[in-house]
Amino acid sequence: MSTEIKGGINIAMKVPSHQYEAVIAFYRDVVGLPLSTRRHRRKASFSAPIVCG
Repeated sequence: MSTEIKGGINIAMKVPSHQYEAVIAFYRDVVGLPLSTRRHRRKASFSAPIVCG
């Protein structure tokens, strides 16, 4: 039996709030992925879509 796993268009990462800025800086500054941010109505949620493709 063979299992194939493929990535989708919506991939979420769980990041502790105290590491959030460092993670964003890594993907933006080191990896070089473009970043587009948008805030949600709930204060507990912040989304920073990173375009990779």
